[in-house]
Amino acid sequence: QGDQLDAYNTNEHSFVSKPYWQKLLVMFGGILANLLFAYTAFIIVCMAGFPKQPVPIIRTIVAQSAAARYGLQERDTILAIDNVSIDNDIEKLISLYQPLTKREIIVTVERDTQRLDVPLVLDEKQVAGKTIGSLGIEFDFVELPAQSFVSAIKDGIAKTNKNIIATMGVFKILATKDGLSNLVGPIGIISLASQGAAQGMKVLLLLLAIISINLAVLNLLPLPILDGGQILFYTIEAIIGRPLSSRIREYIHIATWIMLLTLFIYLSTKDLARIAWPYLQSLGKLIGR
Repeated sequence: QGDQLDAYNTNEHSFVSKPYWQKLLVMFGGILANLLFAYTAFIIVCMAGFPKQPVPIIRTIVAQSAAARYGLQERDTILAIDNVSIDNDIEKLISLYQPLTKREIIVTVERDTQRLDVPLVLDEKQVAGKTIGSLGIEFDFVELPAQSFVSAIKDGIAKTNKNIIATMGVFKILATKDGLSNLVGPIGIISLASQGAAQGMKVLLLLLAIISINLAVLNLLPLPILDGGQILFYTIEAIIGRPLSSRIREYIHIATWIMLLTLFIYLSTKDLARIAWPYLQSLGKLIGR
């Protein structure tokens, strides 16, 4: 098989005999196509009116939480953390207060047209092995209005960029010991897609856009069976001035496939267990009667 691959590599019409820059264009083509779909989907949804999104208005307060102890109230609108404006951005709000554990902070809120500064000390909780601050609140959701074409382009690009950065952050978390606990496999993705379809075309389109972003980032990983791995191989070959041994490539591919198939089986088993668990609980209650 190695000899056959070497013969293929010497064929002037084969892909591997093409110039390095042409290989890169092909490898990046699929990644760029996924990202282009994501940008387009977000722009379309912005033009149509974004589905319900969390806004910094307190909907409910958890009993005995920091928010309850220090006097925050339902329907308060959070404006700033330690005098840093959140600009009506939930993600910015969370990123501001979560690292501020074990010390007093100032939460600025609007209550009945009045602006109030509420000093409080955050609760703590463990997420993926990391200690973060917690207010103990749930936010309200509102549907955003449709935007003009120009505004939708700007906002759609900004939202896509934010999701790309967030996805890259998630893949960093996967390197931790608890990283796989929140990872979803193919069965889980199908389940999420069906749930999104039931909530309407806009939600489904957003879900597909997020999946496309995940695929684009995943394909950049330097694994041999992914575009990122092929880019790494061809870059090494461009540097050393000769192709890598086909036998070495073959061994690396086999090892990677074994690793990914093991991961696929693990995630699929976990997805099936998560999906089936509510039905098993209901069945158990029926039998118990």
